[in-house]
Amino acid sequence: MNNEFQSIFAPYLKNYLAERKALGYKYDNHRHVLSQFDAFCWEENWSELAISEDLAKAFIYGDPELAHGTIHQKEVVLSYFAEYLYSFNIPVYRYEIRTKKPKSKGFVPHIFTDEELRRLFAVIDNQHPEKNSNKHLVDPVLFRLLLGSGLRISEALGLKVADFHYDECYIVLKHTKNDKERLVPVAQSVADRMKKLIETTDTSGPLSDRMVFAPLGRSHFRVKSIERHFRDYLALAGIQHTENGPRVHDLRHTFCVKCFHRWDKQGLDLENLLPYLSAFLGHNDFKGTQVYLRLTAEMYPEITEKMDRILSRYDRGAFADEEE
Repeated sequence: MNNEFQSIFAPYLKNYLAERKALGYKYDNHRHVLSQFDAFCWEENWSELAISEDLAKAFIYGDPELAHGTIHQKEVVLSYFAEYLYSFNIPVYRYEIRTKKPKSKGFVPHIFTDEELRRLFAVIDNQHPEKNSNKHLVDPVLFRLLLGSGLRISEALGLKVADFHYDECYIVLKHTKNDKERLVPVAQSVADRMKKLIETTDTSGPLSDRMVFAPLGRSHFRVKSIERHFRDYLALAGIQHTENGPRVHDLRHTFCVKCFHRWDKQGLDLENLLPYLSAFLGHNDFKGTQVYLRLTAEMYPEITEKMDRILSRYDRGAFADEEE
């Protein structure tokens, strides 16, 4: 990811990270979180050299998809940076750390069945237009992109028209979770829907600055709004929702599991395809991807033995060199 910051905090961010690195403190986590903070301030057009309570809370707690551990990391890193700014007499909101990094609870995501997806998209596609809302146009395209490309919701909502290359059917993702810019192919049918959506939404302002998914009267959708839409669709589709999900992020999990299942049916070598899927998803190593092997084995018992052989190799460290 480009090290050049863009927000009003840019010079302070650069100096803070340079000082931290020079003093031998942990650097990568702070750089990652503060790169996100810089992008967030830039996208929100934040022009005040100050960290207000609203800004801090919106950045830290504004995405309901984030795990507690990620929220905790944001709390800690932003508090350190706020103290750094305070040393220059810059106004900052000084808050208490609310969270602790949670221990793993063995959370299992929801993998949608084909029947559940059929019911879900029937609801999404047949919603009635609402006054002062274009979600009946946006959501059928957005949720198909999430399911068909395995994007994180934040990645999809951050897409600008300039990031979408219709002729070649791919998108460019920037400012992603692991600071990796990557190219993601898009199915022709989804690309056609995206192109039509762009052509039928607000045309004010330069095309290159417009977001692909934008609500009426605002520059971009909030993750919370999309989560709320999703819960409404689940209820109408007769899919039970609890505090553990299903979540929008489970469309990404479903994409991965169905990839492995489809590849197995095609007779492809799943072990060799694992690094490709890992890179496609923007994971740093195989640890974030191999969980989908286990989920696939649980979802499709007929290939459990094959998945177990691959996982046993992983557990014995067979992929250690690739991870490094």
